[in-house]
Amino acid sequence: MLSGHAYARAVRVHTLLHLTLATIISKELVIDDDMDANLQNTIEDVKNNTISYNDIENCDEETESLLYQCNKKLKQYEGRGSTGKLWIQYFHMVLIAKEFITAEHMGGLGRCLWRKSHFWPCCAKHEHMASSFELR
Repeated sequence: MLSGHAYARAVRVHTLLHLTLATIISKELVIDDDMDANLQNTIEDVKNNTISYNDIENCDEETESLLYQCNKKLKQYEGRGSTGKLWIQYFHMVLIAKEFITAEHMGGLGRCLWRKSHFWPCCAKHEHMASSFELR
């Protein structure tokens, strides 16, 4: 088990590496003027705390297009070989860890929703594991 300082340092390192990978991927995306304006508005909303979780979940067409491009680029990197596949797997694992930390900060409902969306699909074919998860 990690102490608080070691845990914070590990989270910081993995988050920075995740950001680095995301930056490398984002440099190869094709972003038009409308998409850029939409991104700038979203970033300003996040900075000013005027955006809600539901606003992010119910995104518009530009955001959907950008998300599609990102996923396509991730698949492309994954197809480059075993090292690329490992880096993309690492990218997804850090993303899951970040979502878990967000769910912990949200409290009871966030943890319950996170548990349902991440653990249950993993345990779908393993009933003995699925039965050990208690929903509260």
